[in-house]
Amino acid sequence: ALLRDAAYAMMSDEDRRTSHGFAGDWLERNSEKDARVLSDHFETAHLDDRARRWLLRAAKSAIEAGDARGAIAFANRGVALRAQGLERGQLLLSRGYAEGLIDEPTPELVREALDLLGFGTASWWLGLAVLIFGCCMRGRPEEAVPHVKLATLAPFIPERHLFFGQGL
Repeated sequence: ALLRDAAYAMMSDEDRRTSHGFAGDWLERNSEKDARVLSDHFETAHLDDRARRWLLRAAKSAIEAGDARGAIAFANRGVALRAQGLERGQLLLSRGYAEGLIDEPTPELVREALDLLGFGTASWWLGLAVLIFGCCMRGRPEEAVPHVKLATLAPFIPERHLFFGQGL
């Protein structure tokens, strides 16, 4: 850490950003699997599009590892980098799912995610389940009723890039 700090002190902000971009590129080309490392490099390099993609993967990995608070932090970082559309929906779904794991659901965010996810896709169905669960956890099951009714009408549309049953 001492050597890194000394090297950082000699670099301009622009040089640090460029170096992190080069490091992220090199790690990506050499099959780095740690999404946290890649997201950190691309975020520091101000390569927001690339950072968001890795932050979403980091959020999913944190959920799989049982680190709900870490998943929330990664998802929040991705949203803060101006995520839009499907990518924003996936980040919000990851956050909402993780919040449910620690008994702190935010159904409002999951509602926004549902609006951004493809209707009837595995991700959308997972979001609907998280939303219903969150309303009930907050002691307001009556808010879940319209979503339960929606579930009786919605199709299931398989997503080619996901294994069966995988929504995150």
